[in-house]
Amino acid sequence: MTVKFRYKAPDGDVSKLIEQPVLDKPVLLEQASENLCFAASVSVFGMLLSNSEFKQASSYTHVARTAGKAVGIDAEGYRKEFLKLVKKASSIQKVAVDEDDDSLSNE
Repeated sequence: MTVKFRYKAPDGDVSKLIEQPVLDKPVLLEQASENLCFAASVSVFGMLLSNSEFKQASSYTHVARTAGKAVGIDAEGYRKEFLKLVKKASSIQKVAVDEDDDSLSNE
């Protein structure tokens, strides 16, 4: 498929088109970048919170493990704060999250 994106600079009058072909090359999540893994975790977390029909077999524990492996350099602490939020949400939902999971530590 080809993704087409058109944008215009704030002070511009003419829009510019960017086209990028996307190849069908499946990649395991373990091979994806930290940013993609973390973004996927945030997306799944949103599906769990909204009880989305697309959440399938997702769990708070899976979200925490995937995001925990993708914290990387977190200078502002936002990713670690997200992990705390996942733990709190799981307790509110009364869903057990593996307490031994290092990704849920309050470092």
